Amino acid sequence: MLDYRAHQRKLLPALATSYALMFAQNQLVESMHEVQSASGDVDERVQRELEARAAGLKAAQTAHATATIQTCREACGGAGYLAMNRLPQLKADTDVFTTFEGDNTVLLQLVGKGLLTDYRDEFGSLDTLAPSPSAPGSSPAPPSSASPVGR
Repeated sequence: MLDYRAHQRKLLPALATSYALMFAQNQLVESMHEVQSASGDVDERVQRELEARAAGLKAAQTAHATATIQTCREACGGAGYLAMNRLPQLKADTDVFTTFEGDNTVLLQLVGKGLLTDYRDEFGSLDTLAPSPSAPGSSPAPPSSASPVGR
């Protein structure tokens, strides 16, 4: 199948992405092992960051796997539906993996929540009208009549 340049252009980037996701997964597992096997209390912030990273990685991996298997099926033509090629079983498995531990949308929302929490911890309130932590006691300036928002 890789004798065809069109298939190479579809499948080789997917293969490279698969390797990149594998390396990211290995790094995540190593980091989780270090955090959980360390003596003493687990740093809550590090644990939360790892959980968010795991959620985002799982969502990216399952979406990539589903799309790549579909690309392979299409590249194989009718033979992509034959059981002996194992693509139908792989497709069924990845459809299930996409919904384990929550829909990918829910997992990505978890990642977003983690990022916003980290932002809040770093920069203060997420309220856009609240005084900034760099100027204690200051109040936000009222909108200018020249501002396009005030019109």
